Amino acid sequence: MSRHLMCVMTSPSPGKEQEFERWYDGQHIPDLLRVPGVLSAQRFKLSDHQHKPPPFSQTYMAIYEVETDDLAAFSGEVLRRVGTPAMPMTDAIAPTFVRFLLDPVTSKLTPVTKP
Repeated sequence: MSRHLMCVMTSPSPGKEQEFERWYDGQHIPDLLRVPGVLSAQRFKLSDHQHKPPPFSQTYMAIYEVETDDLAAFSGEVLRRVGTPAMPMTDAIAPTFVRFLLDPVTSKLTPVTKP
């Protein structure tokens, strides 16, 4: 099985930040963790310290570690579930989200395992 990352960049709809947070942590991440192949999930928010000034299109990112030999089938399964009882969506998420599926190019490196 190959390991991949799925990165999803999002923002809350204006005025719906608390609803967005509750839905993402309490509903959406648990739903995605039930998709076969999803090993882990972690959410991030943009830090106040950036290399360029705002505005930014998205302010949150979720990273999912995925293990599959058929990334197209995995992606299809995620999309099949979106908006169904298996993965209900909310209007608290802005419609400008971006999703990326990533293949590793190198092994994971640390200061101890320098190239």
